[in-house]
Amino acid sequence: MSVAAGAESGESITFKSRVDRWLAAVLIGGAAFAVFVVLFAIAAGVATSGPVALLSALLLAPIAIVGAGLPLWLLKSTRYEVTATHLKVVSGPFRWSIPIKDIGAITRTANPLSSPALSLRRLRIEQGRGGVIMVSPEDETGFLTALKERGWRGSAASR
Repeated sequence: MSVAAGAESGESITFKSRVDRWLAAVLIGGAAFAVFVVLFAIAAGVATSGPVALLSALLLAPIAIVGAGLPLWLLKSTRYEVTATHLKVVSGPFRWSIPIKDIGAITRTANPLSSPALSLRRLRIEQGRGGVIMVSPEDETGFLTALKERGWRGSAASR
């Protein structure tokens, strides 16, 4: 569906995050490392056997799940949904809902600060009373068009 068709029908449009290869490698490598460390610790504990080994395995399993699961969840789920009235940002367990009417200026940036963006090719979105969020939609032009078609009256500038 085109951006214009989505705006006319009032439907939401979802934009995937652009993903830098180096960041994907870091996240996948971190997940693999977490699993490796936990499995190594469990194997070392099992070698000693007994109740301590079982307790160690039970305590370390959640660490492996979070250590591997969170980076993979972020890679799989980071997206930006433009609805009739809101920009909804999803990145793993994190969620933001920003009224389109509250969005001010949008500027291009390569700011590396933590944000729900899987690329350093980002859009810095100023919102409300000094709030800022950075996103990295694969289709920047479509993303900005979708916001404009839903009433965003701010400005978009490059840096």
